Amino acid sequence: MQIVTDGIVLREVKTGESDRILTILTRDQGVVSAAAKHSLRLKNKLSAATGLLCWSDFTLFSGKTMYTVDEASAKKIFFELRSTMEGLSLALYMAELTGLLAPEGEAAGAYLDFLAAGLEEICKAKQPVRLLKSAYELRLMSMAGYMPDLVGCRRCG
Repeated sequence: MQIVTDGIVLREVKTGESDRILTILTRDQGVVSAAAKHSLRLKNKLSAATGLLCWSDFTLFSGKTMYTVDEASAKKIFFELRSTMEGLSLALYMAELTGLLAPEGEAAGAYLDFLAAGLEEICKAKQPVRLLKSAYELRLMSMAGYMPDLVGCRRCG
Protein backbone atom coordinates (compact mmCIF):
# COMPACT_ATOMS: atom_id res chain seq x y z
CA MET A 1 0.00 0.00 0.00
CA GLN A 2 1.36 3.41 -0.98
CA ILE A 3 0.93 6.56 1.04
CA VAL A 4 1.52 10.04 -0.39
CA THR A 5 2.10 12.68 2.28
CA ASP A 6 4.38 15.53 3.23
CA GLY A 7 6.73 15.44 6.18
CA ILE A 8 9.92 16.64 7.85
CA VAL A 9 12.88 14.33 8.40
CA LEU A 10 13.52 14.35 12.16
CA ARG A 11 16.33 11.81 12.40
CA GLU A 12 18.53 9.76 10.11
CA VAL A 13 20.62 6.68 10.80
CA LYS A 14 23.18 5.48 8.28
CA THR A 15 22.93 1.75 7.48
CA GLY A 16 25.45 0.28 5.14
CA GLU A 17 27.37 2.35 2.64
CA SER A 18 24.56 4.25 0.99
CA ASP A 19 21.31 3.51 2.85
CA ARG A 20 19.57 5.42 5.63
CA ILE A 21 16.70 4.80 8.00
CA LEU A 22 14.71 7.99 8.45
CA THR A 23 12.33 9.07 11.18
CA ILE A 24 9.77 11.30 9.49
CA LEU A 25 7.02 13.44 10.99
CA THR A 26 4.22 13.09 8.42
CA ARG A 27 0.95 14.92 8.14
CA ASP A 28 -1.25 11.81 7.79
CA GLN A 29 0.58 9.05 9.72
CA GLY A 30 2.37 10.97 12.50
CA VAL A 31 5.91 9.78 13.26
CA VAL A 32 7.04 6.91 11.01
CA SER A 33 10.29 5.08 10.25
CA ALA A 34 11.22 4.64 6.62
CA ALA A 35 14.15 3.11 4.76
CA ALA A 36 15.67 5.27 2.03
CA LYS A 37 17.77 2.93 -0.07
CA HIS A 38 20.85 4.37 -1.80
CA SER A 39 19.92 7.88 -0.58
CA LEU A 40 23.51 8.72 0.40
CA ARG A 41 24.67 8.51 -3.20
CA LEU A 42 24.95 11.99 -4.68
CA LYS A 43 23.35 11.03 -7.99
CA ASN A 44 20.35 9.43 -6.31
CA LYS A 45 17.04 11.28 -6.76
CA LEU A 46 16.29 10.86 -3.02
CA SER A 47 19.55 12.44 -1.85
CA ALA A 48 18.41 16.05 -1.30
CA ALA A 49 14.79 15.41 -0.36
CA THR A 50 15.64 12.92 2.43
CA GLY A 51 18.19 15.10 4.22
CA LEU A 52 17.96 15.94 7.90
CA LEU A 53 15.37 18.66 8.69
CA CYS A 54 14.15 18.71 5.08
CA TRP A 55 10.43 19.27 4.43
CA SER A 56 9.44 17.06 1.50
CA ASP A 57 6.57 15.34 -0.26
CA PHE A 58 7.01 11.59 0.22
CA THR A 59 5.62 8.52 -1.48
CA LEU A 60 5.96 5.74 1.11
CA PHE A 61 5.40 2.03 0.58
CA SER A 62 4.23 0.08 3.62
CA GLY A 63 6.41 -2.92 4.52
CA LYS A 64 6.31 -5.51 7.32
CA THR A 65 8.06 -3.44 9.98
CA MET A 66 8.65 -0.03 8.39
CA TYR A 67 7.97 2.05 5.33
CA THR A 68 10.20 2.40 2.27
CA VAL A 69 10.67 5.74 0.54
CA ASP A 70 9.73 5.27 -3.12
CA GLU A 71 9.84 8.93 -4.16
CA ALA A 72 10.56 12.24 -2.49
CA SER A 73 10.63 15.84 -3.66
CA ALA A 74 11.84 18.68 -1.46
CA LYS A 75 9.46 21.51 -0.53
CA LYS A 76 11.86 23.41 1.74
CA ILE A 77 15.39 22.48 2.77
CA PHE A 78 16.06 25.19 5.44
CA PHE A 79 19.66 25.92 4.39
CA GLU A 80 19.89 28.88 6.81
CA LEU A 81 19.69 26.53 9.83
CA ARG A 82 23.29 25.52 9.27
CA SER A 83 24.64 29.09 9.41
CA THR A 84 25.02 29.15 13.22
CA MET A 85 25.72 26.43 15.74
CA GLU A 86 23.01 27.74 18.09
CA GLY A 87 20.40 27.70 15.34
CA LEU A 88 21.24 24.17 14.22
CA SER A 89 21.31 22.92 17.82
CA LEU A 90 17.90 24.43 18.52
CA ALA A 91 16.47 23.00 15.30
CA LEU A 92 17.69 19.50 16.18
CA TYR A 93 16.33 19.87 19.72
CA MET A 94 12.95 20.98 18.37
CA ALA A 95 12.88 18.02 15.98
CA GLU A 96 13.74 15.57 18.78
CA LEU A 97 11.12 17.02 21.13
CA THR A 98 8.44 17.02 18.43
CA GLY A 99 9.29 13.43 17.51
CA LEU A 100 8.77 12.36 21.12
CA LEU A 101 5.44 14.16 21.61
CA ALA A 102 3.79 13.77 18.19
CA PRO A 103 1.44 10.80 17.78
CA GLU A 104 2.33 7.65 15.84
CA GLY A 105 -0.18 6.22 13.41
CA GLU A 106 -2.57 9.17 13.48
CA ALA A 107 -2.78 12.57 11.84
CA ALA A 108 -0.17 15.05 13.05
CA GLY A 109 -0.71 18.02 10.74
CA ALA A 110 -0.68 20.56 13.57
CA TYR A 111 2.68 19.25 14.83
CA LEU A 112 4.14 19.31 11.31
CA ASP A 113 3.00 22.87 10.63
CA PHE A 114 4.25 24.03 14.03
CA LEU A 115 7.69 22.47 13.53
CA ALA A 116 7.95 24.01 10.05
CA ALA A 117 7.04 27.43 11.48
CA GLY A 118 9.63 27.01 14.23
CA LEU A 119 12.36 26.10 11.75
CA GLU A 120 11.39 29.07 9.60
CA GLU A 121 11.71 31.40 12.61
CA ILE A 122 15.21 30.10 13.32
CA CYS A 123 16.12 30.76 9.67
CA LYS A 124 14.85 34.35 9.87
CA ALA A 125 16.95 34.96 13.03
CA LYS A 126 14.77 37.88 14.17
CA GLN A 127 14.21 36.51 17.70
CA PRO A 128 16.83 35.39 20.23
CA VAL A 129 17.36 31.62 20.21
CA ARG A 130 16.55 31.32 23.94
CA LEU A 131 13.18 33.02 23.46
CA LEU A 132 12.31 30.75 20.52
CA LYS A 133 13.26 27.68 22.55
CA SER A 134 11.06 28.61 25.50
CA ALA A 135 8.09 29.60 23.37
CA TYR A 136 8.35 26.43 21.28
CA GLU A 137 8.55 24.18 24.36
CA LEU A 138 5.52 25.75 26.04
CA ARG A 139 3.35 25.66 22.92
CA LEU A 140 4.35 22.09 22.02
CA MET A 141 3.66 20.87 25.55
CA SER A 142 0.27 22.56 25.37
CA MET A 143 -0.49 20.84 22.04
CA ALA A 144 0.48 17.48 23.56
CA GLY A 145 -1.85 17.98 26.54
CA TYR A 146 0.72 18.97 29.16
CA MET A 147 -0.39 22.58 29.61
CA PRO A 148 1.35 24.15 32.63
CA ASP A 149 -0.53 26.44 34.97
CA LEU A 150 0.92 29.84 34.06
CA VAL A 151 -1.59 31.97 35.98
CA GLY A 152 0.11 31.76 39.35
CA CYS A 153 1.85 29.61 41.91
CA ARG A 154 -0.16 26.50 42.83
CA ARG A 155 0.70 26.88 46.52
CA CYS A 156 0.30 30.56 47.24
CA GLY A 157 -1.72 31.73 44.24
